[in-house]
Amino acid sequence: MHMQIHQVEPGWAKRWTLVSWDLFSRNPSWFLLLGGGSFLLFLLSFSFPGLPYPESASIDVLLFLSARAADIADGKGFFAVLASLWKDVWRDTLYLLRDLFLILFLAGIFFALFFYLIHSALQSLGVSGLIGHHAAPGISPVLLSALQQSVTLMTISWAIPGGIALVWLTLSSGYNLLLNFYLGILVASMNRGPTIFFLSLMILFSGVQAAVSSLSENLYGVLALVFLSLLNVFLGLFAYAYCREVFDGEKRNRPVRKESRVTNLATGGAA
Repeated sequence: MHMQIHQVEPGWAKRWTLVSWDLFSRNPSWFLLLGGGSFLLFLLSFSFPGLPYPESASIDVLLFLSARAADIADGKGFFAVLASLWKDVWRDTLYLLRDLFLILFLAGIFFALFFYLIHSALQSLGVSGLIGHHAAPGISPVLLSALQQSVTLMTISWAIPGGIALVWLTLSSGYNLLLNFYLGILVASMNRGPTIFFLSLMILFSGVQAAVSSLSENLYGVLALVFLSLLNVFLGLFAYAYCREVFDGEKRNRPVRKESRVTNLATGGAA
């Protein structure tokens, strides 16, 4: 497999934010539906421990495929392009989900310990008021657990160097878990700015996970879960823009046009 890896140019944060918003605006109802899927996934995370990890990867795959479909098709042809892309990659996707079930489950345990250490460090610094292992009066324990689990799932999806590229490379070049993860790490080492940003999400999400423990009303908890679900969609689009630039060298979305040719993701969407 021949692949050229690119270094991102300055201004990537603003550029990818604008790119993400443009992709979202091309089919907002669909991306909001994916946000609803994230919402349900976060709720399921309490009732079915371990099951949400491959489901989380499924949401990531759908986000990347949806972003590609929005990139290469106009609104009318979006679902036809999405179906064509899925037809090409469904087998590799199932292979990936099979292996990620175990890997992400173990990663979840690791990050649970990571968050616990962060919480303990914050407590030792005298900010224990933000931290609680039990629900504050008035908030449902199920809702609180869903909020905390959602942060863990988002950390696994978007903050691990190599993990973001793993999904992209599986969809574009086929299933090869170790090679694709290695290439993801290589790309992360070449682009330190974005890598630091994604790594900083670990600390940010840890603080969010601690803060949700102080919520005292179910309404606040539901609103926080809705916000995290929409943030998950945005981070997926942002990660798509990152992968497209470092692997395909494309910095901008394609202009919207009435006729869009269905293009295999493996070709990087080249017309």
